[in-house]
Amino acid sequence: MIEDELNEILPYIEKNECALFIGAGVSALAGCYTWDSFTQKLLEHDIIRSIIKKEDIKRFSNEEIIEFCKQTLCKNGYENDFWGIARLIITPDPSKFEQKYLPLVKEIKKIKPFPHIIITTNIDNCLEQTKIVKLNRIFYELNDFIIDNINKNETSVFHIHGYIENFRKSLLTRSMYLQRYKDSKFKEFLGYIFSNYSVLFLGYSLRDQEIKDIILENKDERKKHFALFPDDESYQPEIFLDMYNCLLYT
Repeated sequence: MIEDELNEILPYIEKNECALFIGAGVSALAGCYTWDSFTQKLLEHDIIRSIIKKEDIKRFSNEEIIEFCKQTLCKNGYENDFWGIARLIITPDPSKFEQKYLPLVKEIKKIKPFPHIIITTNIDNCLEQTKIVKLNRIFYELNDFIIDNINKNETSVFHIHGYIENFRKSLLTRSMYLQRYKDSKFKEFLGYIFSNYSVLFLGYSLRDQEIKDIILENKDERKKHFALFPDDESYQPEIFLDMYNCLLYT
């Protein structure tokens, strides 16, 4: 159980100084597509297959491929095809949602008192669909990410990479992602959270350099961050512990 594994975070929870950070690994439990799957679907499009050779694909990251595919499809009049494929990312599988996603959310909900801040990079509304967590306010527009929208008396979720309600403004390409992380107000908002709260990462890889930079810039030795990961040798716990003051659990 989550609460049994994270005794060290209890003091922060009890003081209402804990925030949840939910990544794609959680939505994957509901059957939503991964970035790898999204990339593969784009590469299967007839227009893309006529341009990119299979042997060239390995030279590029998912982000670069998605960016290229979006530009190419839009240029050739297939913008709706791109967004149609992108919708697959946020479409849960009903059986997986019930059997895997819901049980996890029920475990998370056992945290008492429940954190009043949920940060997520996920565009889907799986969390909202559970109706287990009472979300008083849902924020997803760039102008929403301000300190004034943090309310300790109610739980709010901040979809920092966009949301299904305004899908086409979601951060699906690298250029859109970088533009968001250059915004001073947005960085100030995340910086405030990392410096004032102990953050519990769930299903988030911590591979995004921009997020790690914000953590470092707002590092406070009095606050530890925590992350739950599957057992994966590619993660190096000692690096996160030393550099980001982050304890990892597998």
